[in-house]
Amino acid sequence: FTLRRPLQEDEVRNLSLFEPRFLRLFDQLKEAGEARPGLRMAVAYAPVGIERPKNLWQNEAESPQNPEELPPLAVEVEVILDSKVRVVEVQKIVEGMGEDQRRRWRLEVKGTSEVLATAS
Repeated sequence: FTLRRPLQEDEVRNLSLFEPRFLRLFDQLKEAGEARPGLRMAVAYAPVGIERPKNLWQNEAESPQNPEELPPLAVEVEVILDSKVRVVEVQKIVEGMGEDQRRRWRLEVKGTSEVLATAS
């Protein structure tokens, strides 16, 4: 996962995961009984990057009017990553709905002392 600000050891951050790939990943983790506090994963600081919605409707007439008909929001991401990633531990994890009525996973993560180098 990429972050807009570096995450330090013992720092707590909230993540709201809504992209289809993240929904699938955490659904699979839930099925395996692993979507729970204590889960460890890596996050990377992306000092430069852009996110843009993927496959938006070309005009309003194509857009569903009922929020339940909206597909999960997918984004395309182009980033430059920091040379190190921080391992985090999930403190809290909850399935939820956003204000946009789209499903998401909400995580509270805490930075560990473990840092890994990325391939450059």
